[in-house]
Amino acid sequence: MNKGMNKKEERIGETKIARNGLAVTITKYRTNQDIDVEFEDGLKVTNRTYKEFQLGSIRHPDINFQKQKQKKNLLKKRIGEKKRNATNDEMMTIIEYEDSNNITIEYEDGNIRKNIRYEYFKKGVVGYSKEYKTLKIGKLAYHVKDKWAFYVKCEKCGLSDIMTYEQMQKHSC
Repeated sequence: MNKGMNKKEERIGETKIARNGLAVTITKYRTNQDIDVEFEDGLKVTNRTYKEFQLGSIRHPDINFQKQKQKKNLLKKRIGEKKRNATNDEMMTIIEYEDSNNITIEYEDGNIRKNIRYEYFKKGVVGYSKEYKTLKIGKLAYHVKDKWAFYVKCEKCGLSDIMTYEQMQKHSC
């Protein structure tokens, strides 16, 4: 009996967990330099080496899969991340992370802010809505030295302007 044939037969169906966390199974084994594999999600990859398979380095070619994997990793890392707010010295915690332009944070007193940019969280400049009850704070307008100004709209009087935190605190309708 041919020894090479046994190796081929033995390796077909062999499964490893690749670096991307998915199970990969050998579906065809022509030589150790030419194998075909199938990921657990059904995607097939051809013409790889057995060495790549052993190392778990066969990449999933679906770019969206790679992006989703990276996003899930960020999600795991960033949920629960804490930062002290520069304006009111309250501790903020990320409780939801959709993407870098859409996070939800919770203050230590239970106040929740949605649709916040991660960049503002990292800088500690997220407006605190309980202090500015009628003001809806939008995107950052500018930052000079220690002055942060945001696009603001007052839901009570309809004023739409760029304001610093000090101006927001002094606003009255």
